[in-house]
Amino acid sequence: MFESPAPTGLMLVLSAMLSLVLLPVHLYGMIFNYLPYKLPVLLTRKVKDPQFVSSVNFGLGFVTFVLWYLILLVVLPVFAGSGLIALCIYISMPFTGLFTFYHYKHLKKLGGKFRLFFLKHRQPEQYKILLKPGKSWLNYRICYPKLRYITRTCFGSD
Repeated sequence: MFESPAPTGLMLVLSAMLSLVLLPVHLYGMIFNYLPYKLPVLLTRKVKDPQFVSSVNFGLGFVTFVLWYLILLVVLPVFAGSGLIALCIYISMPFTGLFTFYHYKHLKKLGGKFRLFFLKHRQPEQYKILLKPGKSWLNYRICYPKLRYITRTCFGSD
């Protein structure tokens, strides 16, 4: 009822081209925001109780981003050469960080849509099996191991 139609080849190509055009913004955001984003994830691996992982991750993320931006507030004017350029970079960092996060999620879904599109056109019988209602995805993954890479990225399992 609320399912979106299968993507057409033209829409996939246009979406891939748009993502390619936006790749420099994605890389810019990743360069300035990857360390404070990844550091809490690495530190929460040591938390033994899984109930506290998200809380610790949130708290560490808040602290690391604040500290990171304060460090960059001091360091950027030295390397940028101009206070105006440093200010522009500093203001753009949180926005490009958010853009990078959501663009990464979009790229993962786009890759899954491409795999689903190629499955539909190269192996239509397996594609029809995926669309049958009332069946478990786990059964498909056990009976058809080749479909594992499709269900992993398209449907969020694994």
